[in-house]
Amino acid sequence: MTTEDGGLTEYDSTQAEMMLEQCLQLDENDEVIGGVSKKTCHRGQGIRHRAFSVLIFDSQDRLLVQQRSADKITFPSVWANSCCSHPLAIEGETEDSETGVIEAARRKLEQELGIPRSKTDTWDFNHIGRFEYRCRWDDEWVEHEIDHVLIVREDIEVKPNENEIQA
Repeated sequence: MTTEDGGLTEYDSTQAEMMLEQCLQLDENDEVIGGVSKKTCHRGQGIRHRAFSVLIFDSQDRLLVQQRSADKITFPSVWANSCCSHPLAIEGETEDSETGVIEAARRKLEQELGIPRSKTDTWDFNHIGRFEYRCRWDDEWVEHEIDHVLIVREDIEVKPNENEIQA
């Protein structure tokens, strides 16, 4: 159920608002062909768009994982990697794919895990590759992404945003 402004009235208002953000629609070669709302990207058959997954390992080679918030519209309460999201059609994130995903990762690491930009600006993000996948959540929601994988080795403290992460 949606309202005229595109809001998703049955969902958490913060999560519904983020569904209006403009993802980067891609061709099969990971080239940007336009911007399209997160909501539109994730409905029906899905629209191919750019994403990233950050894997944070500490000095003991332990991987930080998170359980997505129950308030998330797509894949609520699912266990996931350290941080995953989408570059947006905003300055700094539409550059070449590697530069844009790292910039987006810095934005989301602060928003989701409370890791300040002053810290992530010093990190060595290792872009290890990308892959395309589709994954259906239910009859309404789906992923269709070219996902760029970033590895970081850092000992960090996190301050999870409860609207994004439950564990």
